[in-house]
Amino acid sequence: MRDRGGLGRRHVFVLWVLLVSLFALAGCSVHLRPDTSTEVALQESVAHIRSTQGEPWGITLPGLAAAAITDPDKPENVIAVTSGASNPPGETPLITADRFHVGSATKTFTAALIMQLEQSNELSLSDPISKWIAYPGGKKVTVAMLLGHTSGLPDFSEMAGRKRSDTLEQSISLAATAKALFHPDHSGPTATPTTSCSAS
Repeated sequence: MRDRGGLGRRHVFVLWVLLVSLFALAGCSVHLRPDTSTEVALQESVAHIRSTQGEPWGITLPGLAAAAITDPDKPENVIAVTSGASNPPGETPLITADRFHVGSATKTFTAALIMQLEQSNELSLSDPISKWIAYPGGKKVTVAMLLGHTSGLPDFSEMAGRKRSDTLEQSISLAATAKALFHPDHSGPTATPTTSCSAS
């Protein structure tokens, strides 16, 4: 594992946000009652999980959010709670409207959606990406290569000039300025996930 202050810490945080959210929601179905105490109980659970689950790594999770559907017959009845700060190491309270960077979890969502689009004949895994976006050499890169991380496209997320506020089009344009890591579909280093298969 990398040093706790760098990229490794961010990965641990994202992993725990996902895992802890699942544990919190799973616990809700067992321990929470569908009355006014549900929100308080969920809030207490989230605060406890946030303050304790980072202990093996010597960290406290800076922020955590969770939501629960209280009535399976009324999925619109959702209770959402938060714990922690939205601007670590600052102290601005996290609110339910804040967004988390979910990192590699987007690969799974994106792959599932692409498979659904293929099943409904709206795209094909063999489509060149040039059918969908303007990208240098896009005729040689297929949708399947993006999903399988064999496209050779570079990771734009750490490139100089990259801003969190960049649009999808700006991110694609930035990635297009970098040299390919390897020839599409050749064995070799695995293409980076940010460009290969990302919903962000």
